[in-house]
Amino acid sequence: MSTMLKRTRDEHLTTAEAAKRLGCTRPRINQLLLDGTLKGIKVAPRCWLIPAAAVEKLAIAERRRGGRPRIGDR
Repeated sequence: MSTMLKRTRDEHLTTAEAAKRLGCTRPRINQLLLDGTLKGIKVAPRCWLIPAAAVEKLAIAERRRGGRPRIGDR
């Protein structure tokens, strides 16, 4: 495996990997990507690479927020 590819795999996640880390579904990750809540790089029509740091940042924010979201909290 090339060094560049290995570095990218360590720094970026697929939608499935991000969903597993956040404890949600792949469609939810796609929704977060499309509405801009989660930052990612679209590499093909149905393929995203998501920075691991962005997933961790969202996970921390969700833990702090906690509870069920209220209507209008967006």
